[in-house]
Amino acid sequence: MRLHETLGLVAAALALLHPTALLATGRWRDYRPPRHPWRAVTQEIARTLQRAPDASTTAATPRRKPRLNPAQRLVYAPLVAIVLPGLAITGLLLLAPAVGVDVVSGPRTRATLATVHAALALVASLFSIVHLYMARFAEPGRMLPWRRRLAVGLLAALVASATSSGVAEERRFPPLPCLGCHSGTPTSRRIVTDARTGAHKDVTVVLAQMAEGVHGRLACPTCHDRGFDRFPHRPPAERRFPACRDCHPRSTPAEGAAVDAAADWPGIEAEHATTAHAGAFRRVRGERDCEACHHPHVMRRSADLARPERLRADHDAPCLSCHGADAQGPLADPMRPDPLAVHAAVPHARAHLAAVRCVDCHASRGRAVAHDLLDGRRAAGCVDCHRDETVLVRRLYRFVTDEPQGLEGFTNRAIAFERYVPGATRWQPLDRAILGATALVLVGIAAHALARGPKRRRDQG
Repeated sequence: MRLHETLGLVAAALALLHPTALLATGRWRDYRPPRHPWRAVTQEIARTLQRAPDASTTAATPRRKPRLNPAQRLVYAPLVAIVLPGLAITGLLLLAPAVGVDVVSGPRTRATLATVHAALALVASLFSIVHLYMARFAEPGRMLPWRRRLAVGLLAALVASATSSGVAEERRFPPLPCLGCHSGTPTSRRIVTDARTGAHKDVTVVLAQMAEGVHGRLACPTCHDRGFDRFPHRPPAERRFPACRDCHPRSTPAEGAAVDAAADWPGIEAEHATTAHAGAFRRVRGERDCEACHHPHVMRRSADLARPERLRADHDAPCLSCHGADAQGPLADPMRPDPLAVHAAVPHARAHLAAVRCVDCHASRGRAVAHDLLDGRRAAGCVDCHRDETVLVRRLYRFVTDEPQGLEGFTNRAIAFERYVPGATRWQPLDRAILGATALVLVGIAAHALARGPKRRRDQG
């Protein structure tokens, strides 16, 4: 559990403890609102401006003076009875995953709860401003002790800040001679032994995956055009099949040319050449380095995948084949002891690993597709995703064009329906309310200071 989560839980517990202590000690009477609020407020305003004597200060009977006047009780009562308990409960629910308890499930419920918490935090923050200002004008006998004023103000500020699949179309399948040796499934692999070297090799082609890929319409000899005409196949030195650069970018057919035209091929090659992957890929695969990540048998267009969860599964698979904890092979560089531990410096690492792709952090954010593959030291920070104009809309969610019904008023509703992303999925009415309420409080304080100042100087003179 991180420091900010610990502080949030402590602040939420204190916020719940304060009203409980008031009930236990009987001091809740100091915060009980008057029976006739409007009359109490007008009388208090008149008393303050005219300096009329207060019955509580002239009574002959020795009794404990009320700490708060009626107008102040109207402010403090909602804070003690509603705002602090509400902040505590919503804060504990939002921070429960930090201690392994997932009380609130579902992004929609969590977004609603976070919005309620943010609204209460706004009220608590504005109260802190009013609280500090009103303390300047309180009479010594009716002022809360300075230790309590400091505790209540810090408590409100602390609580407010610390807890804030598709159906594949019909495809042309490989010819029967190829299927006899290469057809398999993810759980039933085709392993062959090289008669010359005795080495074992996995030659499985999963037809269901290939049928959904961008090369699913091609017959095997289209690419495997030399050295595969007999069995056993000719030695690797006598075989030939084209590299990606031999076919892409395409000039025909028109549809393929339009798809390839959207990619900056010289830019892709220049970006890739600067990465640590380029040297390792060339050593193992030679000029066929693209296939280390973009295997032609299973590669799929992002637009066909569309949904963020399908994009995550498809795009993370090449990364995990080399960097997964159990990765093996000549290109393997596994994360030890596991991906979660390697990303421990990322707040809520488990949630990030489940919500975004590797390339959403480990690639430049300026465009939808980038091949510079940044290491952890150069990976982009938090602000690009956690703001109103989040890059997730241009990258992971760029094919989500139909905004779901519900969550009206939230920014980036396509994201909010699936994930609650602080800073990106914001409730716009609350943002406007924050600005408006803050402006009203500051204007009220300024007006009160202007009206009070001359009279205070006259009284002192």
